[in-house]
Amino acid sequence: MLITLISISIVILLCSYFMLHRRLPDWGRMHMQHQKMADDIDTKQKQMVKSIYDDVIKIERNTRKELGELIIMSEHLDDPVSYGHIFNTKTHKDLYIVEDSDLRETFMKYIKYMNVKFNSRLNTDEIIWKTIAYHDAIILNVKDAINRCRPHQASKIYGIPFTYQHNVTATTASFPSGHAAQGMMFALIMHKECRHIFNKHPEELDILKRYGVDVGLRRNYAGLHYLSDNVASLAAVKQFIDDPLYNWDKDFFTSMEKYFYNSYI
Repeated sequence: MLITLISISIVILLCSYFMLHRRLPDWGRMHMQHQKMADDIDTKQKQMVKSIYDDVIKIERNTRKELGELIIMSEHLDDPVSYGHIFNTKTHKDLYIVEDSDLRETFMKYIKYMNVKFNSRLNTDEIIWKTIAYHDAIILNVKDAINRCRPHQASKIYGIPFTYQHNVTATTASFPSGHAAQGMMFALIMHKECRHIFNKHPEELDILKRYGVDVGLRRNYAGLHYLSDNVASLAAVKQFIDDPLYNWDKDFFTSMEKYFYNSYI
């Protein structure tokens, strides 16, 4: 009798342990290049992963509610983009397709636009992309640790009809949004490199601010990310700004943050 009771107790304890420590299904898989980036991080990046994880895990995530918000937001996908001339596009959907296939190429078009319009000699593509890749590795590790399902995956769980756009990049877990963070980082670097231009041309600064945020918002319109994914990206980039190595402008970031909240939330 005693042996039976002990055996039952052990089984219960083991079941409790696995229930508490089990990991949900992997909602996304990194491709080989992303996996290498995520694995090959230095001590500073590991510290940032923990710091950002501890910060963003507190952000409210109401998946069912946010699915409803995305269905409404999808109506904006065909809205015209006021800065589409930079990329030879007309709507958010046009630009989403370009950014999804090759975001770096889109950034290069922006740099070319600045060079042509202001006769500047920006040669920052490699610098920008290395900086973004360094921080993207941090985002990838946070994504993997939190392991949030994508909207289309959640829609099947909740039985909510949901339409999302064809894509080639939404293969990782959802939270935070990598594109949202990359768009804001690109804008911060461009602002730093071209501050002398933006000081004379505030209308160009307004375009940069909107573009930096809209990269991520287009992923909401396309049904690939929840709004809280972008909120988490804002929180992550805010921590990146604190690194004195990059000397990014906090006031400009605040203007992007206000644009995001005032326009869409």
